[in-house]
Amino acid sequence: MTLIIAPSGLFVPKRLTVFVPCVSLHATPEKPDRVSMADSVRNVRLFVYGSLKHGFSNHEAHCKGLVRFCPAWVEGRIFRLSCGFPALVLPEGAVLAKGSWNPAKDLELQYLMNAGDPYSRKRRLFPCRASEKWRRIKGELQIYRDPMLLHSIDALEEYAPGLPSLYERVLTFVHTSPFGVITAWLYVAGENAGKMDALEVDEWQEGTMI
Repeated sequence: MTLIIAPSGLFVPKRLTVFVPCVSLHATPEKPDRVSMADSVRNVRLFVYGSLKHGFSNHEAHCKGLVRFCPAWVEGRIFRLSCGFPALVLPEGAVLAKGSWNPAKDLELQYLMNAGDPYSRKRRLFPCRASEKWRRIKGELQIYRDPMLLHSIDALEEYAPGLPSLYERVLTFVHTSPFGVITAWLYVAGENAGKMDALEVDEWQEGTMI
């Protein structure tokens, strides 16, 4: 799936008007600079579906160091927390690992878990595809060079590895246009999420909080 990027769009600098499936924030009109597979596996990959997306309330303050991003989706369901923010729930078996206090270790795990054969990856991504319970949840795959960013996002999402938390950072398989199915970190509803209301949507918008 390709995106039509306009000068006033939220995905790229205003000077860029090109058709690209995945872009660098340092691209120019002459050199759009698509994400390479080497970049995607050696840097921290984070799938976001809520307020960390481009143009949403927490993006500018908390996504410092973002170098590339592209549209992506995962299989799951979106719920609304009592505070109004969204929380994702994944199918059983879709969680490959949980985030730790060590960002370097998590980056290595992200790389190692991506090294399996593509057929097993797709089976893990779609374990409940026949069920009407799950939806294709749209968001962004964001790529960062500095794994220490995970500490600041963990704090924002109130995630404390190994302890009951509002959200949990987990590793799962994410579907992207540029390079198919790859591993990425994302935040799902944690043990302390409390009461949640199911939303019959595929993509969360900021107004859904109300």
